[in-house]
Amino acid sequence: VQFYETDLMGIVHHSNYLRFYEEARVQWAVARGLLSYRQGESAYSLAVLETHVQHLKPLKFGDLVEVELQARLRGIRIEFAYKMRC
Repeated sequence: VQFYETDLMGIVHHSNYLRFYEEARVQWAVARGLLSYRQGESAYSLAVLETHVQHLKPLKFGDLVEVELQARLRGIRIEFAYKMRC
């Protein structure tokens, strides 16, 4: 966790959790050939339709964070579930 991602108490601002999840989702898509860093574009649309975040423990400045991602195919949609550990 970088200093700029935190508030004055050194706790990660809630908006940054969605950014952490997006970074994991992009890495997942690149690993499967659905997205290319080189091209910066995709033949697939991975638009976010809904989010729900349950905050159990705050992340703080200096924490090392691991995001675990699970993807489930639901018809033509992909449902992502995340677990964050520090």
